[in-house]
Amino acid sequence: MKNNIEINNSVSISSIIIVYELIVLLLFFFNIINKKLVSNLVSWLVFINFYIIFVMFFVNCNIDNFTLYMILSIKIILLLLILSIAKINWFYMFLGISLIIIYYLISNINNVYNCNVKSIDLIKTFLLSTLIYSCAIFCKKLNKIK
Repeated sequence: MKNNIEINNSVSISSIIIVYELIVLLLFFFNIINKKLVSNLVSWLVFINFYIIFVMFFVNCNIDNFTLYMILSIKIILLLLILSIAKINWFYMFLGISLIIIYYLISNINNVYNCNVKSIDLIKTFLLSTLIYSCAIFCKKLNKIK
């Protein structure tokens, strides 16, 4: 997938987010930052994490199974930790979508991930991520009603 404004050929959004999440969570667990600040720092990551996890399932990449399962395990564990702290709402969903679009526009995804990324795979991933995140928003609202 060739983009006209391609800036990034090597940096994976997944690795950046893993490092960011680990730093923020460690700062929280060592009581350097409070829960409210952590919530603001990680809430925008929830949609992106869903998206990345689903991309790993739908996109055909040249990655061995061990590495794939290790990355998935780390992503899912971090997502579960973040879900216990994050705010789930439409604003953070649209912020996550915006950041994914920007990353897509400035990156050569096939080079970064050594994959054969097809638009249909990204569309399926986007729709599934949107559905899951929307369900989380509605479940949260239903829980508040009780």
